[in-house]
Amino acid sequence: MGRYCILVAFFSSLALGCAEGTSGVVTVGEADIGTPTLGGRDMQIPSAPPVDAGADLIPVVDAGNVESSMDAAGPPRPMGDPACAALAECLASCSTGPCAQMCREAAPAETSTRYDAIFACGRDQGCGEPGGGFSDECMEERCADVLVACYGPPPAPPPAGMGVLTCAELRTCLTECVAGDIPCRDDCYRSASPEGHGQYTAVLDCVEACPDGDFACRFNDCQAEMTACYGPQPAGPMGMSSCGELNNCLAACEQGDVACTSACYGDSSPTSFNAFFTLGACIETSGCPAPAETACIQNVCGDEWGACFGSAPMGMGTCGEFNECVSACEGDEACFDQCVAEASVEGYSAWVTAIDCINAAGCAPGDQACVNANCAAEVEACVGPQVMPAGNATCLQFNACLQTCEGERVCVDNCIVMSSPEGYRRLVAVFDCFRENDCQGNDPNCQRLCANQITSCETHR
Repeated sequence: MGRYCILVAFFSSLALGCAEGTSGVVTVGEADIGTPTLGGRDMQIPSAPPVDAGADLIPVVDAGNVESSMDAAGPPRPMGDPACAALAECLASCSTGPCAQMCREAAPAETSTRYDAIFACGRDQGCGEPGGGFSDECMEERCADVLVACYGPPPAPPPAGMGVLTCAELRTCLTECVAGDIPCRDDCYRSASPEGHGQYTAVLDCVEACPDGDFACRFNDCQAEMTACYGPQPAGPMGMSSCGELNNCLAACEQGDVACTSACYGDSSPTSFNAFFTLGACIETSGCPAPAETACIQNVCGDEWGACFGSAPMGMGTCGEFNECVSACEGDEACFDQCVAEASVEGYSAWVTAIDCINAAGCAPGDQACVNANCAAEVEACVGPQVMPAGNATCLQFNACLQTCEGERVCVDNCIVMSSPEGYRRLVAVFDCFRENDCQGNDPNCQRLCANQITSCETHR
């Protein structure tokens, strides 16, 4: 009876639902990156990070380019280089080499030199921080001249609050200001109550003390300040969940279910939490259409995607080849990542579309009838037209043919074509029985449970 053990792999290659077993890698609740919740290997990733009360969206108003002016000291103050500030903004929005190159090519040569001088000074003056980036305090103390040459002098600090706006209302006001619009910024601060002004300043001070990109620090270390300003906040990350698991957890939360969201955040590890929000921030500025498209996100935010989910598709493999590759992984995460890396963006995207359809239709693993009824077009776009039995091979002959294929698609298709419709139906019934009883064909208990189906196959003439 050991001949039946090949059926699981075979029928998995026929039905895209096989992904369901890849250790959560893609049962696609996981392949649905769609809207404000990174939801699985594929897109639950939000076009904006799902954060309550702007925990990582607190605006830092740009200094802009201050016009030169005469003051009591006499000489005009430098106004900076508008092109340098524009180059910095352009580069900050990039996450790929080609994008950065386009920013460089659009800037005058002297502007690039002026911009690069900032980083050269930071390195020469020892302002680097562990993990990358430079210390703001060090840069302001030791590299002020090159900063001013690019950005111009910093604006005066905002005025004291003399109005009635709460802390949260102050933040809302500031988000409506264009970057660099100092008069708008000052009007917002002036309209805040003294208490609201103080609370918002405390939030900014705490957030700015966290390393760049350390969203976990903002949630964990600034809970008191953000709660005073915005009200109760979600829990910070203190668990062990991966970035992908956080994404899937959020995907399962109902819209507006703060308790569920908070539990997902709390169960994630700080590293995973940071990877999640870094990817979310990249998606927000990616220019990808909403709901976010997997292929676009992986192209624009490849590094961030990889840090959260593992490999991004960078190869030439078709959707069908990727599906076969995944079928052979049998739940091995490293194997799955390798399959992803070898797939083309188009192939991976087509696979995700098919998986999304199968899951949305509620098809059980191996339920080919459900797949055919609901997702025939999506599956065909991935693996090609489904072949149908049109020969005269018996059930046992069909099974024997499959054993020679080792999952190879063309061989499998040829076996199906040579099978009689009745032989195909009986072998599918054997496989369905194995699946329903969660057992393998070489398991004596499985053979007992599926004895009727096995006998039906064996006696087919």
